[in-house]
Amino acid sequence: EYDVSDADIEKFYAELTTGVGGDPPKGNVVSEMIVKFFHGEFTQQGFKRYSGLWKGPPPGTIGKKDISVAIVSLKEQMKNPMFVTKGGIGYDAPPQDLVVNDGKGWVWLAAEMSPGGLSVELMQSVPYGKRAILVAKQSNVD
Repeated sequence: EYDVSDADIEKFYAELTTGVGGDPPKGNVVSEMIVKFFHGEFTQQGFKRYSGLWKGPPPGTIGKKDISVAIVSLKEQMKNPMFVTKGGIGYDAPPQDLVVNDGKGWVWLAAEMSPGGLSVELMQSVPYGKRAILVAKQSNVD
């Protein structure tokens, strides 16, 4: 079994914070998943996905403006998530042992395959068994 140490998390975070910054580019899986799961409205009843016309170009396809809107929503949710997936104990841990927040101060965006297809989730504990896309210090997601 593989354990994710604090040093592993710091290393992953350091790798993510290199580069030029900014929104993810148009046309890649990460930007399209962020738009799909964060461009819309978070309500107590759940997430209501944006149903209008994507800004493009060309109109009707996901473009830079759509990505920017979704990134703002993602950051808001990372600061104060409305829906958080449990995790943080280890691979194949019994569901009753999983925790919402492991108290380490990180917030994760992780992907996994579900019966409905590829999905992303916010987590405040290590996303064992899922594909970590990014991690940020919850106190400084910008």
